[in-house]
Amino acid sequence: MEERVWHQFYDDGVPASIDFEDLTIPRFLERSAAEYGDAIAVIFMNSRLTYRKLKEEVDRFATAMAGLGVGKDTKVAIQLPNLPQTVIAYYATLSLGAQAVMTNPLYVKREIEHQWNDAGCSLAVVADFLFESRIKAIGAPQTQESGSTLDGEGGARRGDPLHEEAHSGNAAQSTQGGHRDRRHRRAAVYGRHDGAVQGSDAHAP
Repeated sequence: MEERVWHQFYDDGVPASIDFEDLTIPRFLERSAAEYGDAIAVIFMNSRLTYRKLKEEVDRFATAMAGLGVGKDTKVAIQLPNLPQTVIAYYATLSLGAQAVMTNPLYVKREIEHQWNDAGCSLAVVADFLFESRIKAIGAPQTQESGSTLDGEGGARRGDPLHEEAHSGNAAQSTQGGHRDRRHRRAAVYGRHDGAVQGSDAHAP
């Protein structure tokens, strides 16, 4: 490799170039789950996901998204804060050959509309509180659809209609400082049709 001026600032032992493995990101997760299944992959507050469990949740959510029509080159917006569901949704999207459009959860309506329209997003994975404060204003749901949910452990299941109250069945209800533990936030999957938003409510820790 041709020597570049910035190479002189590399720490000792850091090569100027490396050979990358010819593997996709989902394949790296598959390998980690197979070889280091019991190792911790995700830590969130007092919850942990091993690589094996993470792979299981990714597969479940990917199956649910495929049922909603997600496939190769589908643009999927993921508008979530730093939650385990963010990791699950990201890997699930890539595993289907779809494209993940990471959306800043602090975006306001006009910013969300611009990014989603510019990217051509047809599906969005969002948190319940983000839907109420930002997504809902983009367009009123035209119909209620069967969709996929993220349950208390981050996995996917089918069938909760839009706005149906859905609580985590697997995580203990706990509070911190008088506020509901962020582990019990709900996530949801919404489809976009002609600029309107429609979809299904979902559990999230």
